[in-house]
Amino acid sequence: MPAISDLEILEIWKKDLENYFQQHRISLTTNDAELGVKKWVLLIEEELQKLWLYKVGTGSYPQTNSNINQSLNFRIQLLALSAERAREAFDALLQVIELYTERNIPLPSSIATWKEKYDSAQCQRPRQHGPSKYSNWGRDIHIAWSIYALELGGLSPTRNDASISICGCDLVTDAYIEVTRNPMNYRLAKSIWKRYSNPKATLSEF
Repeated sequence: MPAISDLEILEIWKKDLENYFQQHRISLTTNDAELGVKKWVLLIEEELQKLWLYKVGTGSYPQTNSNINQSLNFRIQLLALSAERAREAFDALLQVIELYTERNIPLPSSIATWKEKYDSAQCQRPRQHGPSKYSNWGRDIHIAWSIYALELGGLSPTRNDASISICGCDLVTDAYIEVTRNPMNYRLAKSIWKRYSNPKATLSEF
């Protein structure tokens, strides 16, 4: 059986990205700041659903380095960090804690630490300074996760601006435009990746 070429692998990844973006088209294209809390909760809840289905099917939770936990922990880290500065994320995190409690799922360490601070009044709901920053949040969060997923597969997230090699930002940009027909380019995808990729160092420890 002939080996799959690098170009064929890129085409497979691009098709997977298009399917992923199609699945999350509403979050990618909605430009409504009032949906900030709902978007955060939905982002976590859909991964918790996968976790629950896995447990029902196998009788136990997946390993911490599984794709399900990688995706969930990536999103949890973003939520916990954002809760320090954005009231939508703060409100959503409280709802997410309720979801974990209702489903009897142990809290991830990042959320457990945050909850301890909240219970002891060491953290408060952030103040709103000007308009909400959530206009493009749904788009940005899914783009950041897609680039990270490609990195897990071995594709570098970024490249030298003068390079002609394909990187995660290039592939995600093409797939995003194909599905949404909205503008996107390498520089914007790269800026989104830089803004949302801070939890990556923590995730690499799992």
